[in-house]
Amino acid sequence: MYMQYKLIQPPSMKPVHEMNPKEADIYFRWYLDQIPERLTRLQRAVRSTEGDAQFQGWEANLTPDSLLVLGKWFAGNIYTAPPSEEFKRKRLESLEKIPEKYRSIFSMPEFVFVDLTYSLICDLGMYLGETIRKRFPYVEWQLWTKKRYVYSNKPVLVGFKNRVEYDPENGIHVFALKLIKKQCQPILLRELFDNCVYMETEW
Repeated sequence: MYMQYKLIQPPSMKPVHEMNPKEADIYFRWYLDQIPERLTRLQRAVRSTEGDAQFQGWEANLTPDSLLVLGKWFAGNIYTAPPSEEFKRKRLESLEKIPEKYRSIFSMPEFVFVDLTYSLICDLGMYLGETIRKRFPYVEWQLWTKKRYVYSNKPVLVGFKNRVEYDPENGIHVFALKLIKKQCQPILLRELFDNCVYMETEW
């Protein structure tokens, strides 16, 4: 599927959980600065999709309904590849740092996302995060610095009244995995937003 799209280019290719505090701060500041441009590029990519009027007229207006079309579009732009030898080597090296009794949980994946999909996951994470922030203006992005934590060194949303934090990019990553495994429908993207609203207003 043709699209007008430029991959996101982080200031460092080092995994965020391996960054030192200075590197993580640089990444976080870069991430925030990138949001307006990445949302513009995401809109351009969706609109450049041929053959579907709902994509060509899509606006990145941070509304809940915009997530319905975006989820459908994203489902058609997820691509995978077999793990490379370098990936396998690094995976095995990382497993050595995990206690042996837990290693069986982290099996070698059958596939990995290609760079295009990883870039889109980052962009959709930004978009979902900004849609949530539009609904709850008191929520803000923050660099999560707690070590030995799944969100370590990542930009997350904080300031919720009824939850500690939320990592939109991780939510999109799980969404993509479920789509590939046919464990969900594209509407799940809207449901991720709805779940945040429910937890914040109903609990």
